[in-house]
Amino acid sequence: MNTAQSWSSIAPDLSRSARSWLSFRRDPAGQTYIARQRTEYPFHMTRPFRLPADPEGMLTLYLQSASGGLYRGDRLTLDVDVEEKAALHLTTQAGTVVHHTREGEASQTTNIRVGADGFCEYLPDPLILFTGARLCTRTHAVVEPGATLLLADAFTTHDPGGGQVPFANLDNELRLESSNGELLAVDRFQIDGAAFTSGNSALQGGQLSQGTVLLVAPGDLDPVMTALRQSLNSTPGIYAGVSMLPGKRGLWCRFLADDGVALGAALKNAWTTVRSGLTGIPPVERRK
Repeated sequence: MNTAQSWSSIAPDLSRSARSWLSFRRDPAGQTYIARQRTEYPFHMTRPFRLPADPEGMLTLYLQSASGGLYRGDRLTLDVDVEEKAALHLTTQAGTVVHHTREGEASQTTNIRVGADGFCEYLPDPLILFTGARLCTRTHAVVEPGATLLLADAFTTHDPGGGQVPFANLDNELRLESSNGELLAVDRFQIDGAAFTSGNSALQGGQLSQGTVLLVAPGDLDPVMTALRQSLNSTPGIYAGVSMLPGKRGLWCRFLADDGVALGAALKNAWTTVRSGLTGIPPVERRK
């Protein structure tokens, strides 16, 4: 008896693993450049550039997705190494769509190391969780002495069918350590879309967009914390809180937003406030 299955009855392997390695180094003239790179599909790098008002030698780089977002079975990993005294602003061109994953899941892992006296802003646009999306995200950052890291982690929801059908599940972890292995901060949560969109005031209420901003930097951060609180308090459509990490090693900010517009405004205000507080000069807006 022929037990072979027809091709149409065999479930295809739709999984996709991809990794991007990026290393940034400071040259003798004080300019940061890409020292090493490898970007596998769907990662895509645009041409890096510099802006005069940025910290000395800072390089700006946009990462793009050539596939149109995250799909079922995607396992994407980004490794970023900012070497000693290098300065980097790393962002995305737009929000990353997480499509319906059916019975599967997508995952995204980001590993960041900032060397001694380095300066790194990792500010990707928010994830956009479509109906039925199931996503696991892991962000692991390591900072060496004197390093500055500003990191954003945000998401919003969208039903492309025009209804109110939520995403399936989001499993998120953000972990920050020093170079000697000391745990500075960890944030974990897992929530399903039905609970997230339920209107429960103990969870999100009616605010279905969420953002986290983390800052680690040397020096006195009390003035930055005060300015950040004032900036976010004056941002319409959000509910925010800012606190100091143990030992005053950094700042932690979490906010809920009414929609994607308010979420974007809060992220921009947080970036502008922090950069101004650390350098005395507000950043020039990046075109997207």
